[in-house]
Amino acid sequence: MSASEHEDQTSRVSSVSSDDARLVDFALRWAEYGGVDEYILPEFGIQPATYYRRLLRLLQPVLTPRLESSDRARLVTLCRSKLGYPPHRRHKRSTK
Repeated sequence: MSASEHEDQTSRVSSVSSDDARLVDFALRWAEYGGVDEYILPEFGIQPATYYRRLLRLLQPVLTPRLESSDRARLVTLCRSKLGYPPHRRHKRSTK
């Protein structure tokens, strides 16, 4: 990842603390590889399950409003999968 790509990702999550922004940035870098659980403990000092729960909380639009919706959806799917949650389904609106 180039420096400009890193700056762009960091700016998308700038409404959270720098520690929380690091969690999101890490996820953005590694999501395409299915996450890298073995690096979470050395990088952040927390277990992967704790990391994914915290990341899932951070992915609320109010906390990371600049995060692209496609990135948010990809990371939510990753977190839910890692935590063993069922896939997120949007409720269909009634057409009655």
